[in-house]
Amino acid sequence: MAICTWLILFTRKAVRNRVYLNVKPNVIEIEGAEHFSGKFSSDLRFIISSDAFQKTLVDVVLRESYTRGRFMFPREAAYVRIWPGVTGITDLEVEAINKALAEEFVEFEVEIVKDADAQHAYATAVQA
Repeated sequence: MAICTWLILFTRKAVRNRVYLNVKPNVIEIEGAEHFSGKFSSDLRFIISSDAFQKTLVDVVLRESYTRGRFMFPREAAYVRIWPGVTGITDLEVEAINKALAEEFVEFEVEIVKDADAQHAYATAVQA
């Protein structure tokens, strides 16, 4: 019973302190902080290599500013905004992104930004 209670409280804390990510072609950036580059996009597709996306995502998760050199650290919750730009994004690409996020974060929410030029873009959200 105590372990279940601890897990519930841990998840709630992670959601309150979630990390905000902006995923753009070949870049994952932490809002107001670091940028991580990868080769997961092309001129025609948002995700051409799910392995390259996963590797870039692992770099985000294992960033020095969060782990502080520790061997063990709690998993984070994430709010992810995907900015596909002119290339657009398919349902298969969204599914691949969701799968990669599920492996790295304790809980996450994905928002696909339709209009990259608008400051308050309308978006669709997927709760995971």
